[in-house]
Amino acid sequence: MPVTAPVINHGSVSTFQVESNLNTHLLSVQARGANKLTPAGMAAVLTALGSYYAGLTTAQKAATPDFVCHVTGGNVTAYVATGTEATLAAALITAIGTNTVAG
Repeated sequence: MPVTAPVINHGSVSTFQVESNLNTHLLSVQARGANKLTPAGMAAVLTALGSYYAGLTTAQKAATPDFVCHVTGGNVTAYVATGTEATLAAALITAIGTNTVAG
């Protein structure tokens, strides 16, 4: 029987679904429709990621697998420190807001 990773659904905004996987420490934001981020939306997401990573404690940074993120028009993937998943999810939901266009 396959083992399912514990996934937390943090909600959605403008057809983008926000989830985190507790086993891999990855938070993902995926377009569930034809919408995609505008250039301003991509900039807002990168700013939110930068603020999030800058705000981590030394211990949180040490426990985080890596500081790699991937941002495209329809997908955002980033490593997240244990216990801060909701913080990053809320920051990304705010950053995406209405910064989307129909694809």
